[in-house]
Amino acid sequence: MDLSGMKSYYIGFTVGDYHLALQADNLERVLPAAAIQLVPANVPACLGVLVVESQVVPVLSGHTLLGLTSKAIHPDDHFLLVNRHFSESKTIRLLIHVEHLLGLLKPDDDEISEQHIPQGNGMVVVRSLKSQWGLLTVLEQDELLAGLDIQQLIGLIEETSS
Repeated sequence: MDLSGMKSYYIGFTVGDYHLALQADNLERVLPAAAIQLVPANVPACLGVLVVESQVVPVLSGHTLLGLTSKAIHPDDHFLLVNRHFSESKTIRLLIHVEHLLGLLKPDDDEISEQHIPQGNGMVVVRSLKSQWGLLTVLEQDELLAGLDIQQLIGLIEETSS
């Protein structure tokens, strides 16, 4: 499923018991899960790598990124191919392992709600999206990938590519 150019769309999916949505603006496409090459990595969320269009792409555990126990890849699972911009001139591709793909959504403004939840000394904003699958928690790519060491991932890509 090619999703390039889908700025106002969201992709719905599940990770564990969580029903989630990710804005599709940096989502290139959805791929069926495939066998990955296991590599020693210092990045805890990295399950291995997969070659996509002659390019080595790290596969990240959606479970680990969300603070859950990692899960083995099942043939019915999916990979979200996302572009991660970390400087004006540098973008890397990442695959995020998710379980079930719910579908593509183009919500109206009234279908997205915000809830302000006290946490520590501040507030956390949780966005939700009403869908035919129920209420989906909206994830921002920056939040989902916040704990990643991009330089380690670049090193992994370069090491595996050579």
